[in-house]
Amino acid sequence: MKYSPPYSVTSAIREQAAAVCERLESLRADGTADAVLQSGELRRASRLRAVQATLAIEGGSLSLEQVAAVADGRAVDGPPRDIREAHGTLSAYEKMAAWQPHRLEDMLAAHALLKPEPAAEAGRLRTGGVGVFSGGRVVHMAPPAHLVHGHMCRLLSWLMETDEQLLIAACVFHWEFEFIHPFFDGNGRMGRPWQTLVLGRWNPLLACLPVEAGIYARQQDYYGSLSLADTEGEATVFVEYMLEVLEEALSGLQGGQQGSRAGERPS
Repeated sequence: MKYSPPYSVTSAIREQAAAVCERLESLRADGTADAVLQSGELRRASRLRAVQATLAIEGGSLSLEQVAAVADGRAVDGPPRDIREAHGTLSAYEKMAAWQPHRLEDMLAAHALLKPEPAAEAGRLRTGGVGVFSGGRVVHMAPPAHLVHGHMCRLLSWLMETDEQLLIAACVFHWEFEFIHPFFDGNGRMGRPWQTLVLGRWNPLLACLPVEAGIYARQQDYYGSLSLADTEGEATVFVEYMLEVLEEALSGLQGGQQGSRAGERPS
Protein backbone atom coordinates (compact mmCIF):
# COMPACT_ATOMS: atom_id res chain seq x y z
CA MET A 1 0.00 0.00 0.00
CA LYS A 2 1.34 3.43 -0.96
CA TYR A 3 1.97 5.89 1.81
CA SER A 4 -0.29 8.90 2.25
CA PRO A 5 -0.02 11.50 5.04
CA PRO A 6 -3.02 11.49 7.38
CA TYR A 7 -5.60 14.15 6.51
CA SER A 8 -9.24 14.53 5.50
CA VAL A 9 -10.73 16.84 2.90
CA THR A 10 -13.51 18.44 4.92
CA SER A 11 -16.29 20.70 3.66
CA ALA A 12 -14.32 23.64 5.11
CA ILE A 13 -11.28 22.67 3.06
CA ARG A 14 -13.36 22.31 -0.10
CA GLU A 15 -14.91 25.74 0.47
CA GLN A 16 -11.58 27.38 1.25
CA ALA A 17 -9.90 25.76 -1.76
CA ALA A 18 -12.74 27.02 -3.95
CA ALA A 19 -12.28 30.53 -2.52
CA VAL A 20 -8.56 30.43 -3.40
CA CYS A 21 -9.40 29.27 -6.93
CA GLU A 22 -11.98 32.03 -7.34
CA ARG A 23 -9.48 34.62 -6.12
CA LEU A 24 -6.86 33.35 -8.57
CA GLU A 25 -9.35 33.56 -11.43
CA SER A 26 -10.26 37.11 -10.41
CA LEU A 27 -6.58 38.08 -10.36
CA ARG A 28 -6.14 36.57 -13.80
CA ALA A 29 -9.21 38.33 -15.17
CA ASP A 30 -8.33 41.81 -13.87
CA GLY A 31 -4.72 41.63 -15.08
CA THR A 32 -3.09 41.51 -11.65
CA ALA A 33 -1.61 38.05 -12.21
CA ASP A 34 0.10 39.08 -15.43
CA ALA A 35 1.31 42.33 -13.88
CA VAL A 36 2.99 40.47 -11.03
CA LEU A 37 4.42 37.67 -13.17
CA GLN A 38 5.88 40.11 -15.69
CA SER A 39 7.38 42.52 -13.18
CA GLY A 40 10.79 41.69 -11.79
CA GLU A 41 10.41 44.56 -9.34
CA LEU A 42 7.17 43.18 -7.91
CA ARG A 43 8.57 39.65 -7.66
CA ARG A 44 11.66 40.97 -5.87
CA ALA A 45 9.53 42.97 -3.42
CA SER A 46 7.46 39.87 -2.70
CA ARG A 47 10.58 37.77 -2.14
CA LEU A 48 12.01 40.34 0.27
CA ARG A 49 8.76 40.35 2.25
CA ALA A 50 8.74 36.57 2.35
CA VAL A 51 12.34 36.38 3.57
CA GLN A 52 11.91 39.07 6.21
CA ALA A 53 8.74 37.42 7.52
CA THR A 54 10.12 33.87 7.61
CA LEU A 55 13.16 35.10 9.57
CA ALA A 56 10.95 37.11 11.92
CA ILE A 57 8.79 34.04 12.62
CA GLU A 58 11.93 32.36 13.95
CA GLY A 59 12.88 35.37 16.08
CA GLY A 60 14.99 37.29 13.56
CA SER A 61 15.33 41.00 14.23
CA LEU A 62 15.92 42.47 10.76
CA SER A 63 13.37 44.84 9.28
CA LEU A 64 12.22 44.70 5.67
CA GLU A 65 14.53 47.63 4.88
CA GLN A 66 17.48 45.81 6.43
CA VAL A 67 16.75 42.61 4.50
CA ALA A 68 16.61 44.70 1.31
CA ALA A 69 19.99 46.19 2.21
CA VAL A 70 21.45 42.70 2.70
CA ALA A 71 20.08 41.71 -0.71
CA ASP A 72 21.71 44.78 -2.27
CA GLY A 73 25.04 44.11 -0.62
CA ARG A 74 24.87 47.23 1.53
CA ALA A 75 26.14 47.44 5.10
CA VAL A 76 23.57 46.60 7.75
CA ASP A 77 23.70 47.50 11.42
CA GLY A 78 22.27 44.39 13.05
CA PRO A 79 23.15 41.15 14.85
CA PRO A 80 25.79 39.28 12.76
CA ARG A 81 23.90 35.98 13.10
CA ASP A 82 20.69 37.54 11.77
CA ILE A 83 22.58 39.07 8.85
CA ARG A 84 24.22 35.74 7.99
CA GLU A 85 20.85 33.99 8.13
CA ALA A 86 19.35 36.67 5.88
CA HIS A 87 22.14 36.10 3.33
CA GLY A 88 21.54 32.36 3.35
CA THR A 89 17.77 32.62 3.19
CA LEU A 90 17.89 35.13 0.33
CA SER A 91 20.21 32.81 -1.61
CA ALA A 92 17.87 29.88 -1.09
CA TYR A 93 14.78 31.81 -2.16
CA GLU A 94 16.51 33.18 -5.25
CA LYS A 95 17.37 29.66 -6.44
CA MET A 96 14.12 28.01 -5.37
CA ALA A 97 12.55 27.96 -8.84
CA ALA A 98 15.35 25.73 -10.14
CA TRP A 99 14.59 22.93 -7.68
CA GLN A 100 12.10 20.10 -7.96
CA PRO A 101 9.80 19.83 -4.91
CA HIS A 102 9.90 16.01 -4.82
CA ARG A 103 13.71 15.68 -4.93
CA LEU A 104 15.43 15.14 -1.58
CA GLU A 105 18.75 16.19 -3.12
CA ASP A 106 17.28 19.58 -4.03
CA MET A 107 15.87 20.00 -0.54
CA LEU A 108 19.27 19.27 1.00
CA ALA A 109 20.90 21.79 -1.34
CA ALA A 110 18.33 24.39 -0.33
CA HIS A 111 18.95 23.72 3.36
CA ALA A 112 22.71 24.07 2.86
CA LEU A 113 22.14 27.60 1.53
CA LEU A 114 19.42 28.54 3.95
CA LYS A 115 21.21 27.30 7.07
CA PRO A 116 24.93 27.78 6.34
CA GLU A 117 26.04 27.23 9.94
CA PRO A 118 27.04 25.14 11.69
CA ALA A 119 28.56 23.57 8.59
CA ALA A 120 28.24 20.04 9.99
CA GLU A 121 24.44 20.37 9.96
CA ALA A 122 23.90 22.32 6.73
CA GLY A 123 22.29 20.27 3.99
CA ARG A 124 22.17 17.08 6.07
CA LEU A 125 19.30 15.21 7.65
CA ARG A 126 19.57 15.13 11.42
CA THR A 127 21.33 12.29 13.17
CA GLY A 128 19.88 12.86 16.64
CA GLY A 129 16.62 13.51 18.39
CA VAL A 130 14.91 16.91 18.35
CA GLY A 131 11.85 18.44 19.97
CA VAL A 132 9.94 21.68 19.80
CA PHE A 133 9.75 23.54 23.10
CA SER A 134 7.52 26.35 24.32
CA GLY A 135 7.89 27.90 27.75
CA GLY A 136 10.21 25.13 28.86
CA ARG A 137 7.85 22.29 27.94
CA VAL A 138 7.95 19.93 24.99
CA VAL A 139 5.13 20.63 22.52
CA HIS A 140 6.35 18.23 19.83
CA MET A 141 8.83 15.37 19.89
CA ALA A 142 9.92 14.50 16.36
CA PRO A 143 10.36 10.90 15.15
CA PRO A 144 13.68 9.20 15.95
CA ALA A 145 16.58 10.13 13.68
CA HIS A 146 16.96 6.65 12.17
CA LEU A 147 13.44 6.96 10.72
CA VAL A 148 13.87 10.41 9.17
CA HIS A 149 15.31 9.37 5.78
CA GLY A 150 12.55 6.83 5.20
CA HIS A 151 9.84 9.25 6.30
CA MET A 152 11.13 11.94 3.94
CA CYS A 153 11.45 9.57 0.99
CA ARG A 154 7.87 8.39 1.48
CA LEU A 155 6.57 11.95 1.86
CA LEU A 156 8.36 13.18 -1.26
CA SER A 157 7.20 10.15 -3.25
CA TRP A 158 3.64 10.89 -2.19
CA LEU A 159 4.07 14.51 -3.22
CA MET A 160 5.24 13.44 -6.69
CA GLU A 161 2.54 10.80 -7.23
CA THR A 162 -0.54 12.10 -5.40
CA ASP A 163 -3.78 12.71 -7.23
CA GLU A 164 -4.70 15.35 -4.65
CA GLN A 165 -5.06 18.91 -5.88
CA LEU A 166 -1.63 20.49 -5.32
CA LEU A 167 -3.23 23.43 -3.54
CA ILE A 168 -4.24 21.02 -0.78
CA ALA A 169 -1.25 18.68 -1.11
CA ALA A 170 1.20 21.55 -0.53
CA CYS A 171 -0.44 22.34 2.81
CA VAL A 172 -0.51 18.67 3.81
CA PHE A 173 3.18 18.44 2.93
CA HIS A 174 3.97 21.50 5.06
CA TRP A 175 2.47 19.93 8.19
CA GLU A 176 4.00 16.50 7.62
CA PHE A 177 7.42 18.06 6.98
CA GLU A 178 7.25 19.97 10.25
CA PHE A 179 6.06 16.83 12.04
CA ILE A 180 9.07 14.85 10.78
CA HIS A 181 11.40 17.79 11.54
CA PRO A 182 14.12 16.35 9.31
CA PHE A 183 16.85 18.84 10.23
CA PHE A 184 18.43 19.85 13.50
CA ASP A 185 17.54 23.47 12.73
CA GLY A 186 15.87 25.50 9.99
CA ASN A 187 12.78 23.27 9.63
CA GLY A 188 10.31 26.15 9.67
CA ARG A 189 12.38 28.15 7.22
CA MET A 190 12.49 25.11 4.92
CA GLY A 191 8.87 24.02 5.22
CA ARG A 192 7.36 27.40 4.37
CA PRO A 193 9.18 28.08 1.06
CA TRP A 194 8.96 24.43 0.06
CA GLN A 195 5.19 24.70 0.34
CA THR A 196 5.40 27.74 -1.96
CA LEU A 197 7.59 25.77 -4.37
CA VAL A 198 4.85 23.13 -4.62
CA LEU A 199 2.14 25.76 -4.98
CA GLY A 200 4.07 27.46 -7.76
CA ARG A 201 3.99 24.25 -9.78
CA TRP A 202 0.19 24.38 -9.55
CA ASN A 203 -0.20 28.09 -10.28
CA PRO A 204 2.82 30.32 -11.08
CA LEU A 205 1.30 33.32 -9.30
CA LEU A 206 1.50 31.47 -5.98
CA ALA A 207 5.28 31.26 -6.37
CA CYS A 208 5.29 35.08 -6.20
CA LEU A 209 3.07 35.29 -3.14
CA PRO A 210 4.72 36.21 0.20
CA VAL A 211 2.73 33.63 2.15
CA GLU A 212 5.25 33.91 4.97
CA ALA A 213 4.06 37.47 5.66
CA GLY A 214 0.52 36.19 6.13
CA ILE A 215 1.76 33.47 8.47
CA TYR A 216 3.76 36.03 10.45
CA ALA A 217 0.66 38.19 10.84
CA ARG A 218 -1.14 35.16 12.32
CA GLN A 219 1.86 33.54 13.96
CA GLN A 220 0.09 32.22 17.05
CA ASP A 221 -2.58 30.64 14.86
CA TYR A 222 0.21 29.05 12.80
CA TYR A 223 1.79 27.38 15.79
CA GLY A 224 -1.59 26.60 17.29
CA SER A 225 -2.80 24.81 14.15
CA LEU A 226 0.47 22.87 13.88
CA SER A 227 0.13 21.79 17.51
CA LEU A 228 -3.54 20.86 17.18
CA ALA A 229 -2.82 18.85 14.04
CA ASP A 230 -0.08 17.02 15.95
CA THR A 231 -2.51 16.24 18.74
CA GLU A 232 -5.15 15.01 16.30
CA GLY A 233 -2.57 13.03 14.35
CA GLU A 234 -3.56 14.45 10.98
CA ALA A 235 -3.01 17.58 8.90
CA THR A 236 -6.65 18.61 8.43
CA VAL A 237 -6.87 21.58 10.80
CA PHE A 238 -3.53 22.91 9.55
CA VAL A 239 -4.69 22.67 5.93
CA GLU A 240 -7.79 24.69 6.84
CA TYR A 241 -5.59 27.36 8.45
CA MET A 242 -3.15 27.53 5.52
CA LEU A 243 -5.90 27.86 2.91
CA GLU A 244 -7.28 30.82 4.87
CA VAL A 245 -3.83 32.43 4.88
CA LEU A 246 -3.44 31.87 1.15
CA GLU A 247 -6.81 33.41 0.34
CA GLU A 248 -6.03 36.41 2.56
CA ALA A 249 -2.65 36.87 0.89
CA LEU A 250 -4.23 36.78 -2.56
CA SER A 251 -6.84 39.28 -1.44
CA GLY A 252 -4.09 41.59 -0.23
CA LEU A 253 -2.25 41.21 -3.52
CA GLN A 254 -5.35 42.17 -5.47
CA GLY A 255 -6.09 45.11 -3.18
CA GLY A 256 -2.51 46.34 -3.39
CA GLN A 257 -2.44 46.24 -7.16
CA GLN A 258 -5.81 48.00 -7.46
CA GLY A 259 -4.59 50.64 -5.04
CA SER A 260 -1.45 51.16 -7.12
CA ARG A 261 -3.47 51.59 -10.30
CA ALA A 262 -5.87 53.98 -8.59
CA GLY A 263 -2.93 56.08 -7.47
CA GLU A 264 -1.44 56.44 -10.96
CA ARG A 265 -1.70 59.84 -12.57
CA PRO A 266 -3.71 59.95 -15.77
CA SER A 267 -1.58 60.48 -18.86
